[in-house]
Amino acid sequence: MDFSFLALLLAAGALLFAGFLLFVFGPREKFIYQIVFREALDPIFLMTAKRTLNMNKAALNLFGFTRKEMKSFVPYEASPEYQPDGRLSKEKAVEKVKKALKGEPQQFYWVHQDRDGNSFDTMVSLNRFRFFGRTYLLAITRDISAEKEAYKTAEKEEQRFRTLFEHFPVGVSEQDYSEAKRILEEIRDREGSDIDLKAYLHAHPEEFESCVESMRFIDINSSALKIFGASSLEELEQNRKKIIGPETEEFYIREMEAVLKGHTSFEGEGFYRSLTGEELYIRKKWTAAPGEEESLKRVFVSAADMTAAYKACQAESETQRKYHLLVEKGNDGIAILQEGKIAFANSKTLELLGYSQEELAGRLFLDFLTDDEKEKVGDFYRKRVRGEDVPAIYETTVVNRSGEIIPVEFNVSLIDYEGRKAVLAFIRDISFRVQVERSLYIEKAFFQSLFENAPEGIVLVTPESIITRANRAFLQLFGWGEEEVIGKNIDELLTDKETRKEAYSITHEIKDGAELKREIETIRLKKDGTPLDVSIIGVPVTINDEKLAVYGIYRDITGRKINERALKEATARLKELARTDPLTGLLNRRGLLELMEYEIKRAKRSGKRFSIIMGDIDHFKEINDLFGHDTGDLILENLAEIMKKSLRAQDLIARWGGEEFLILLPETTLAGARCAAEKLRKNIMDHVHHIRDMEFNVTITFGVCELKEDLDSEICIKRADNALYRGKEGGRNRVMSSGD
Repeated sequence: MDFSFLALLLAAGALLFAGFLLFVFGPREKFIYQIVFREALDPIFLMTAKRTLNMNKAALNLFGFTRKEMKSFVPYEASPEYQPDGRLSKEKAVEKVKKALKGEPQQFYWVHQDRDGNSFDTMVSLNRFRFFGRTYLLAITRDISAEKEAYKTAEKEEQRFRTLFEHFPVGVSEQDYSEAKRILEEIRDREGSDIDLKAYLHAHPEEFESCVESMRFIDINSSALKIFGASSLEELEQNRKKIIGPETEEFYIREMEAVLKGHTSFEGEGFYRSLTGEELYIRKKWTAAPGEEESLKRVFVSAADMTAAYKACQAESETQRKYHLLVEKGNDGIAILQEGKIAFANSKTLELLGYSQEELAGRLFLDFLTDDEKEKVGDFYRKRVRGEDVPAIYETTVVNRSGEIIPVEFNVSLIDYEGRKAVLAFIRDISFRVQVERSLYIEKAFFQSLFENAPEGIVLVTPESIITRANRAFLQLFGWGEEEVIGKNIDELLTDKETRKEAYSITHEIKDGAELKREIETIRLKKDGTPLDVSIIGVPVTINDEKLAVYGIYRDITGRKINERALKEATARLKELARTDPLTGLLNRRGLLELMEYEIKRAKRSGKRFSIIMGDIDHFKEINDLFGHDTGDLILENLAEIMKKSLRAQDLIARWGGEEFLILLPETTLAGARCAAEKLRKNIMDHVHHIRDMEFNVTITFGVCELKEDLDSEICIKRADNALYRGKEGGRNRVMSSGD
């Protein structure tokens, strides 16, 4: 419903009614009419076809003319030469005036100009009325520039959200897992709750294929299509078997096990194939949409193509990878300071500061800090050197060669370097991305210090997964003492029975001679049993083809996971807001139509029908006229609560228009819907609305229709609306059905 038109019609009606009071009741009502006319918020003109007779203060304020100037012309003359549709303003205005004089009320958009020549958008209501045998025109002009700008902004926001989805660099799709869940639950019910799903699906490949095919795509972005080499969603759906190879089946089975266990999210990595047969290594994550955790009717899926990174890790030699992981490719800058001067700096430090190794050698590290930070960091540095109890990490800012100020974390520890006392400094750029773990095996003393003071948790384990060493960060991360972890199996120390299988699979890769070539994001348990989001990198240590040990590098990624979950929840909330009426909290038209289509599909499958109820508040226009729109809004909110309390939990209620409601009753016959509508009508009629100092009742008229053989929502809604119309004609406050 267009509320701008409604507001204009109400204002016009109010003024005509005031004129009527003047005619019938005399001078006292004339005074009331003058107040209404003068103080109205919308600009009002009283005019004939050729001149303006009178106008209120709002009209003078809108156009910027004096009362004398305004009386010298009619309002449409304060317009640009042409309207946006290309027609001459005068020609179009004369046409509207003629129609209004014939008794045809006119409501239309118009571009006006104020005294300074500034154009602005308006909504004009033009009505004829007769007074003492003469014909006049009442023109109400509302400035809608702000409303138009808000509408344009909303359009841009919607387009921005769709563009973000479509062009997001990671493949994103919306899928329906509900049918797959149903199939899996039928298998469990048939075979028993202790079923080995993996063994069963291997023995019944046709049921595995059925489950995979039932994971239906709803929507997909271009990045996901590009990953699999498809030009459209239809092409991907039709050729889905092509992307599933033997190596993909195990990944799908793990996913199906998660669904059968009732999980509402899943993540993992596995091999797929593109439609052209190219092997892909995909990191896949999904989570159920809010409200769909039980049904999995809507699942948000991300698919990141990790093929290039996977192949790059395969191609990288063991020696190069170890060097880059420990130092040169790490997140952190590393520097050795002697008497505060730089004796060594790794490549990350050189990149961060923008200087070469030769240019940095011998320079004071404090020279690269901002002026306001030099004294504070110097004091922190000296306290750390003296061994005083200060925080291990200090946040500060450095200035690179280009003058750019970069926020960093600064951590220093005492070491021996080339026979002299020195300070090992870790410098982390906290404004940019996180890269691979750092460390460097240059010489025994330097490596020893790096291992012990690295901010990331590092453990050294045997090929049998027995811990032989653990650095300070690892012990702090998981809450263990050193004597409690040495000699323990790391797979058993950081897991319980439910998560141990995944830990064993990672260890199994290394034992078989394959290096762990990627960063694994998973969950491990602290000493007190608290789960912790971590990423793990395993670095095998091999000499003469003999695997001696494995370094495990652990990083706490709790913050990142929280941000990822927050982003998913915010996205889901935005979609939910698009389906909800902001005043009543009920579904809006769009939200109910989406759910109605679902009910139609369910009805086609099950043969069960449903009914709808269309309701319209009686005399709602008069309520708004007499008591104001704020009172009308409170009534709408009250009625929404009455409906929610009067109907079943599975019934869907929507605010269909201004004072219209549409109710969908699943698995309900016409007779049942009539009973529900009658109950609702009585509850609404009996309810006393207490608003400010007033008490009053309202009534509502309902039209009911059952969706039968046609299975068409538009037809059903039209029939309910027709029944409602007959109820209005029959006296209101009643229930009519499409068969009456």
